[in-house]
Amino acid sequence: IVLILIGWALFFHFLPVSELVDRIGIQNTYVAAFLLATIGGFSSFTGTSLYAALIALSHGGVSPLALGVIGGMGLFVSDSIFYLVMVNVRTLIARSTTSWDRLFRRLWKWVYGTPAWMVYLALFVYIAVVPLPNDVLLAVLALSSYSYRQFVWILFIGDVTVALLLTYIGQSFS
Repeated sequence: IVLILIGWALFFHFLPVSELVDRIGIQNTYVAAFLLATIGGFSSFTGTSLYAALIALSHGGVSPLALGVIGGMGLFVSDSIFYLVMVNVRTLIARSTTSWDRLFRRLWKWVYGTPAWMVYLALFVYIAVVPLPNDVLLAVLALSSYSYRQFVWILFIGDVTVALLLTYIGQSFS
């Protein structure tokens, strides 16, 4: 993760962000931000580089509001795909062995034993404020059979919020 951040820092040191935005254009910057967020959100290792990229791109003269919303939508797409993959992994694991059954039951009891408003608040705070990848959280929800419909709106609002926070923080340093 540190090497990725150092790589981004060196890249933007030798090619200023404003020059990069001028070369690819503002509209293409938004497309690049969406693609970076969609691809970068798939892995815990690329999530921090995505955060650094959103902060850096916000220096280039683009609208932080538009960049944050578009970046958040990309994060939402990648998080949704990750959740779907984990649901399928759960199904495969459940078919292959019963030793995982105990873990699934414990996760289910823990998630469903907590009041819904508390789960929603914890989800939003983790997704929107904590600068860590959502993979572990989404894996727990998927493995405990937590319905996507129950938290999809929190996932969307949280992903857009974290992207907005990053772009406005990045713009404040320019």
